Amino acid sequence: MKKVIKYTVLFVFFSGCFFNANYSATIDGVWIPEKIVWDSPEIEELEDTKYAGIIIMHFLNDGTFKMYKCLVYYVGNGLLNISVPEDFAIYKGKWKKENDKEIVITYKEIFRTIEVERMDGKKTSSENITELFFLERHNDIVKLSNDKIVFIRSNQFTEKSKTFMSRW
Repeated sequence: MKKVIKYTVLFVFFSGCFFNANYSATIDGVWIPEKIVWDSPEIEELEDTKYAGIIIMHFLNDGTFKMYKCLVYYVGNGLLNISVPEDFAIYKGKWKKENDKEIVITYKEIFRTIEVERMDGKKTSSENITELFFLERHNDIVKLSNDKIVFIRSNQFTEKSKTFMSRW
């Protein structure tokens, strides 16, 4: 009887560890939208060029968060190149795991190519924004989502783009 209880306790312990491991994924790295809507110029010579306006989220191990509202070009071999469009913005802040499935991000705008003023006259960069994201595992893919968009981890950037992100 003691052996049955002992093995039952061990089974429950290890199966609990196994099921919790499904959600204890790391968050650090660069995340892009899972679904990107690509555009192409209406110029015949550039019809193979693909670009999209996206948000890139960058989580660092130290709890720092960066977000880029930018344009990316698909340059082949699965690589993306970041471009600074007319309406480009950078946000910085902090992130923390509330639990294994929830990530809280607090950030504010630190740079924008076009100055935006709200109806009350305040600049958008003066306020902190807090968002809640959910960390989910689908098979071997970890996804990060809120009620608007789903992000996946990506390291498929050109060296120029990686350098760009590291400088901010």
